[in-house]
Amino acid sequence: MSDKPDFNVLWARWERLEPGPKAELRRVRDPDALTTVPAFYRLTGGQAWPGWQRVAFCLPWAGHRNGADPLGTALARAGLAEKRLFQVIRSTEPNDLVQLRRLLQHVRPVVDWARFGPQLFYWNDENRRRLLEDFYHLPALAMPGA
Repeated sequence: MSDKPDFNVLWARWERLEPGPKAELRRVRDPDALTTVPAFYRLTGGQAWPGWQRVAFCLPWAGHRNGADPLGTALARAGLAEKRLFQVIRSTEPNDLVQLRRLLQHVRPVVDWARFGPQLFYWNDENRRRLLEDFYHLPALAMPGA
C-alpha cells in the first residue's frame, strides 16, 4: 500500500479473501496478535504498523457502503447504550479496541471505510472524541424543546 492508506482498497482485499483467512482474522484476541496471522499480511500488503493492526482487528465486524453514517451515529441508531460506548472511550489500548470490536460484533454496523478506516488507523483522543460526538449528533432527531 502507498504512504497514504486507501481503505477502499483494503475493503476490496477483505472481500477477496477466502473464508479460511477471514476466519483467522476474526479469531484474534487483540490487535497485536495479528502479527502472527498470515492473512493479516495478505490483507495489508505486508504492512504491520499498529494502525493497520487496529483497522484489521475491527474490519471483519463492520460492513461497507460509500456515504454510510459515521460509526458513532450508526451505534446510536442501533440503540446502543451510551455506557457501553463510554467503556471504549475510557479504556486504554488495547482494551479500548477490544471493547470497540465487541460493540461492532454486537451491532454489525455498515460504515464508510474511507471515513472509519482513518479514524482507527490514527486512533487517538481526537478520534475517540469524534466517535462520541457522532454518537450524540443525530441530525434527523429533533431535540426536546427545539
